[in-house]
Amino acid sequence: MRISSIISVVKSQFISKKQVKSPKESKLNIKDSVKISQKGRLLQKDKADFLIAKNALSRLPSVRQDKVKAAQEKIKNNEYNSASFKSKLLNKIVGSGLFSN
Repeated sequence: MRISSIISVVKSQFISKKQVKSPKESKLNIKDSVKISQKGRLLQKDKADFLIAKNALSRLPSVRQDKVKAAQEKIKNNEYNSASFKSKLLNKIVGSGLFSN
């Protein structure tokens, strides 16, 4: 008999607690929201642009065979050993300011 009365008291307390809302729950009707700043949007766009460029660069070959073949042809034709090439190279070196005081 005692156990049944204890069970009924526990049930009644559980049901009453479940049905009663706290004042905070009834007054507050807040929804979550996020606001991204202009700087955040720019950073997100920059990251997207970076990933697009990175993807495009990853598809390019690491060695440009056309440039390599052109240089090999010039070496084969002895163009790098000509007086005109040496003169152009010397003018570029002197004009670069590499040997200025």
